[in-house]
Amino acid sequence: MTGFLLMGRKKYNRMNRTAVNKKKTISLLATALLLLALYVLAGAVYWRGSGPAAPLQEPMHYVDQYRYPRAWTRSQLAPGVPDPVPFAAVYGSNAAGQQFHSCCDNLALVRVWLGGAAGQRVLFSLRTGPDRAETLYRATLRLERDGYHAFTFPPLPDSAGQIYYFFVEAPEAGADEAVALRAIPGDRVGGVPLLNEYTAAGNLDLATYHRGRPGGWLLDALAEQALPRTFAVRLRQYKPEFLKGRTFEMLLVATAAGVLVWLAAAWPGQRRPDWLWRVPGAVAGIFVLGVLIASARGTVLWPRRAVQASPGPTPVTVDDGGPALIYDLLLSLYPAEKKPERRFFATVWADVGGRRQPCIVAPPDSSLSYNLRLPPEATLRLGVALEAAGGWRRFEVEIAGETLFRREIEGPGEAGGVIDLSDYGGQDVRLVLRTVGREDETSPGLWCTPQIESARPWLLPYPLPGEVDAGRQSATFGDALELLGYHLETPEAAPGGHVALTLYWHARQRVTTDYTIFVHLLDEKGEIRGQQDSWPVNGAYPTTLWSPEKVIVDTYVLPVNGDTLPGQHRLAVGLYDLATLQRLPAFDGDGRQLDGDRLLLDTPLTVSPPQR
Repeated sequence: MTGFLLMGRKKYNRMNRTAVNKKKTISLLATALLLLALYVLAGAVYWRGSGPAAPLQEPMHYVDQYRYPRAWTRSQLAPGVPDPVPFAAVYGSNAAGQQFHSCCDNLALVRVWLGGAAGQRVLFSLRTGPDRAETLYRATLRLERDGYHAFTFPPLPDSAGQIYYFFVEAPEAGADEAVALRAIPGDRVGGVPLLNEYTAAGNLDLATYHRGRPGGWLLDALAEQALPRTFAVRLRQYKPEFLKGRTFEMLLVATAAGVLVWLAAAWPGQRRPDWLWRVPGAVAGIFVLGVLIASARGTVLWPRRAVQASPGPTPVTVDDGGPALIYDLLLSLYPAEKKPERRFFATVWADVGGRRQPCIVAPPDSSLSYNLRLPPEATLRLGVALEAAGGWRRFEVEIAGETLFRREIEGPGEAGGVIDLSDYGGQDVRLVLRTVGREDETSPGLWCTPQIESARPWLLPYPLPGEVDAGRQSATFGDALELLGYHLETPEAAPGGHVALTLYWHARQRVTTDYTIFVHLLDEKGEIRGQQDSWPVNGAYPTTLWSPEKVIVDTYVLPVNGDTLPGQHRLAVGLYDLATLQRLPAFDGDGRQLDGDRLLLDTPLTVSPPQR
């Protein structure tokens, strides 16, 4: 009997083990099929890489572009500081864009927020190269609604670590009904918004997505969402020195391994090491849940309707056919000084005069102040409006204490104007937008699409046109910058007088440093008898903005020292980096390095005796 029982128990155990093994086999096959399906799915959807920068709390002293501190807790939100949502408005030949850093390979889609009148034609372009002149892909759409619009193109296999430029143009839009891109607060490493070739603070509401066969790039994209590169870079700046480098990476790996071991050991009901076969199923389940959550948050985009791009090898040129936008005061709203409190300001889409425009909502008795460097021949274009019936508001624009614009409006009403700022060209100014209302009046006023533009008379097409009156003496500075010629407008001057000199510059490729140009007046002994150091075009057009397609016309008015002796003098020109005071190497037309890394102009300057 005992033997029979033992044989029965063995048979039962074999059957039980067979059933358990069969169950495990079925589970493993189901898990394998699920993982295969997820593998195919992961290669079919778009995974977000870089995206809108998170509005993280940062110290106030961190950088002046942090607009205001974020609340740490919900209780700190009262009375509330809403995030104004500024815009960058484009029309005509202007372009607005974003420089961004691709976190991983297989860049395949760019999503951007657009708003404006329905039917507007909008051009997208993805550019690259040190001079932003190589267009990889272009596409065109007709604007139908306000919201996110996707621009897709074949995956770029080696995009990790590359810098790209995404631009939006609205050639059919007018200044009074522009197409707008939304901007957001926050910090983004390697990212900066662009208005034509000019940079601004903040970031556009733009996100990049990647698509392809799952691999290391997908892990990089997921890592970017879990720990954005911005946060990682800032963490390296703040964490203690002994935790930097490989030590920190090893601690992260050890922590992750410890968590996995603890989860495996703590699996409920485990009496023997059979938890291994459960891990793939758990991973698959977590992955499915993660994809669903990521899809809801916009981290994953399913194959969707998007603008299909076509290759665009056409070089991008700087258009000088009309005024170009230099500053958009809506886009620059974050670093502007706001009075009374920041929470009283906001931005809206408003119907002004039958046209939809992005506007700054400002309370009565308020002011917005901007610190700007104005270029030559600049103008400020803006509109003002009051929507409340029976209200009254006075709108003023002030520069350096001088009121240049004043309009009084009985609501509802609107007005507009173009303000000439040419008297302040080349100067650092404080521009103030001020509103004044009646006592106890609470209805807000609107500043509509306030933008500063310039005809950019300092730009000529390259090569230098033959009709330009210039001495054709050339020199190269560094690897990229060259002087094409000059025009000495005052070949004779007296001690205490001034010398007017115009230089014609060209950049063979874009540079990443803002170099300072110096002009020296030298006597027969080589002593400096007058000098002027400045960024090009009185500081309005630094070298980082120079384009290979253009010649930069740069004029200097050089003072002559009062103790300068009469005689023949020479003018010397060069460039240096203000941060290091290191001059750029200078070479003549034959490639020989010049003494002192400066070019002596051929035309002498005569200093005449002082008149008695």
